[in-house]
Amino acid sequence: MTIVDYNGTGEWSVEEVISRYSRYVEKYRIASPRDLKPAVHVQDERHWIYPVMDRVIEGIEHGDLACAEIGIEFIEEDRYTASLIWLGTSLASHKTCSRKYNRATHRVCIAANNSYTRTFARTASTAERLNT
Repeated sequence: MTIVDYNGTGEWSVEEVISRYSRYVEKYRIASPRDLKPAVHVQDERHWIYPVMDRVIEGIEHGDLACAEIGIEFIEEDRYTASLIWLGTSLASHKTCSRKYNRATHRVCIAANNSYTRTFARTASTAERLNT
């Protein structure tokens, strides 16, 4: 059997994300926690495990503050530039920041905007130094 797992390791593994989600559920007293288990596709002897962050994004879109906290952590991690672009694109493609406005999406969109601003500033600063 071949397993293709699109999730991270360490603090971004499925288990760790779900564990942090549970802590945030308690913190925000969320009455109906979401099931963050990632989607799995099975074909013959291959299993594809899709990103747990897809479920987190769904939660953000539905106003889940626990998911928003995880989204903010993901954005503030700032060393996963490709992942940050993926998350931003996912949120934008769902029009989360503009159409499904709620407290959770607002917090995540502000964090994303701040992170993009920091990344742009670092890129501009590096380019400036290289040109002098």
